Amino acid sequence: MVLIDTDVLVDYLRDYLPAVRFIEAITDAIGVSVITLAELYVGAAHHEEEHAIEMLVGACTVFDVDGKIARRAGVLRGKYLGSHSVELPDALIAATSELRGARLATLKRKHYPMLADVLVPYRKNR
Repeated sequence: MVLIDTDVLVDYLRDYLPAVRFIEAITDAIGVSVITLAELYVGAAHHEEEHAIEMLVGACTVFDVDGKIARRAGVLRGKYLGSHSVELPDALIAATSELRGARLATLKRKHYPMLADVLVPYRKNR
C-alpha cells in the first residue's frame, strides 16, 4: 500500500507529468488519509475540481482517523514539535502510514522526520 500525500495528488490533479507518471505506475494499492481529502477540498475552486477529486479518491482506499491514529499522532507531534515543528495534519498522516502499513509518498520529506521509509517520487524545480 502506498499512502499518497496531498502535494502529490494536487500535482496529479493538475496533470503535472511526473505526478501522473508516478501514480499511474503504482502497482500496489493506493491509500489516502481523510486529512489529505480535506486538504484537497480546500483548494477546489469549482464543481469540476470537486468532481475530479471524487473520481481520483474513488479509486483509492480512504483511511479515517480513529482513536489509535489520533493517539499515535499526538505522541508523534509531541515528540517532533520542538525539533521539527511537525503540524497536526502531518502527524495524523504519518500515524496513518505507520498504523496501516502504508509507505508514504510525499514531496515534503522534512514534514515526516518520524517515518524512516518515505518515498519522494519526484522533485520540482524551484
